[in-house]
Parts: sequence; structure tokens; C-alpha cells
Amino acid sequence: EYSVANGVDPFEIPGSGYGAVGLCQFMPSNIATYGADGDGDGRVDLFTVPDAVASLSHYLARHGWKAGLSRERQHALLMRYNHSTVYANTIMALADRVAALK
Repeated sequence: EYSVANGVDPFEIPGSGYGAVGLCQFMPSNIATYGADGDGDGRVDLFTVPDAVASLSHYLARHGWKAGLSRERQHALLMRYNHSTVYANTIMALADRVAALK
């Protein structure tokens, strides 16, 4: 579906050894459900920052992410997206750094 919508040969889409694609490493089966057009150009391109961030945000929101969640719940939701403690901890640390800039 993703390759048809974007006019790309599925064998030409760069992905991980596990088949995940895009900046946020979505599994192809999740793109139709959670993919989002973050830059308003009418397509979901997971290799652009606006669409990748919008898609990941959509995924997290659909799984319960909302303002005011405890850090433990935030961590649990990140672990649901990517079953890696290092990944979840890295995202949490980056969020802390972004928050400190405000």
C-alpha cells in the first residue's frame, strides 16, 4: 500500500534488516494505519521529518499518549512502539533536552 501510494517500487524502499522503513522505522503493515501527512503535501513520506514525526505522534496518541502522562507510562508506550530500553531511554532524554530549551 505504501509503495503504491508513493509510486515507489517496494524493492527500492530502503529499510532495516527487519523490514522497517523511514526515519522512525515503521513496519510496513503499520503505515496505512498510523502514517500521517505532516507537511500537508498530500502524501505520507516516512523519509521526511514532518511526516515521520506526525506518523510516530499518531501511533503514540492512538496507543494512549497524552499530556500529563507519568514518565513511567511514557516509557511503557515507547517500549510498545519499539521494544528497546535503549530506544525508549534515548527518546525520553531527547524530550528532556527539548523541554529544557523552552
